[in-house]
Order: sequence, then C-alpha cells, then structure tokens
Amino acid sequence: MYYTLAIKTWVGELGDKVVYSTVHEGDPKDPRLAVIGIHGKTATYTLRKGTALSRRLEIAKAVIIGNAPNTNNKLEELTEEEPQTFRNGWQLFS
Repeated sequence: MYYTLAIKTWVGELGDKVVYSTVHEGDPKDPRLAVIGIHGKTATYTLRKGTALSRRLEIAKAVIIGNAPNTNNKLEELTEEEPQTFRNGWQLFS
C-alpha cells in the first residue's frame, strides 16, 4: 500500500462527522485519495533564479510596474533517454 501518515498532513481532516465515523480524515479509506500510475517520457522544469526574498521582490516590482515577473532563470527539459537511463541504473541496485 502506498499510504503513509505524511499524506494526512497534505489532505487534512475536514471534520465532517457522519453518525459514528468521519468521511474525510486523510486515512486510507478517505475518498479523496487515489493511487495513479504514470509512465513519464519527458519532463520540463525550471531552475530558480536568486533567493526566495529576491523572487518576492521581483513579483512585487512586477505588480507595481504591471509587467510579468522574471522569476525563472532557465527552462530545462529531460529527453526521453534520460529517464530511461536513470531507470536502468536504478535496476542495478534492486
């Protein structure tokens, strides 16, 4: 089973008591939780520029001026071969 107590931290309890039980308590019986499988071929991500404070200042400046904030430094993409290389390397340890 993929459930851990840490999941409860993210979904929380809604406090919706129904007679003798709670429907949404963040436990394995919670209807908000589901396990899905994903087979990723590529991934795109950004590398952050600066510190958290400098990004907040950039956003504040953009709000005042009316421009889009420049908070991302570099857009990166993993090719289809890179995740497969990782998977093959990981299989050596299993």
